[in-house]
Amino acid sequence: MFDLRSLFGSIGTGEVPRESVTVTVRSMKESAQRTIKALELLEALRTSWNQRDPGKGMPYVFFVRDFSLQWGGGTPSIAWCDAFFARGFVTDIARAAEGVPHYDDHRPARDKRTSVPLGEFREAKLERCNVCAHASYVVGRHWQSCDSPDGDTWELELLSLCPDCLHVDRIGHRVDGYRMGHLLKRPEGR
Repeated sequence: MFDLRSLFGSIGTGEVPRESVTVTVRSMKESAQRTIKALELLEALRTSWNQRDPGKGMPYVFFVRDFSLQWGGGTPSIAWCDAFFARGFVTDIARAAEGVPHYDDHRPARDKRTSVPLGEFREAKLERCNVCAHASYVVGRHWQSCDSPDGDTWELELLSLCPDCLHVDRIGHRVDGYRMGHLLKRPEGR
């Protein structure tokens, strides 16, 4: 937590140079922003499973068991990710166990609803944090970034969320003109 009392006391007595106060305030602000970003992801992990129209209006956020990236143009693009909702995070287990709907634009119109399964938290893929080198959890986000009569834009992003330093880092990203529900599961035979 921030020690404002010590900072104010040091400023009041003139013990801290002005440049040092600027650096301290900047550091506190960056820390607060990291905390807010991590808390927003945690809240979305608790509630995304219950979205009526997943990804439309707010990101659809889930844990990832495994994933595959494609490389081209220097930026990693997501080939697929094995998405799931962790039982310990879901707010209504009984309802979620009935099936967590999402839409898949690659299925016939009458059968666009599929589901992201429930899983155990321990199944979440771990990656190394780029800041503190501790294990961080892989989290996915899927959302509509543009809703237009001329065409939609949907994005899928994989992030690492470090529980130790709260750093959130992008692992991979993909942009398409359709929902990517078909990418939220492990392909057959993998």
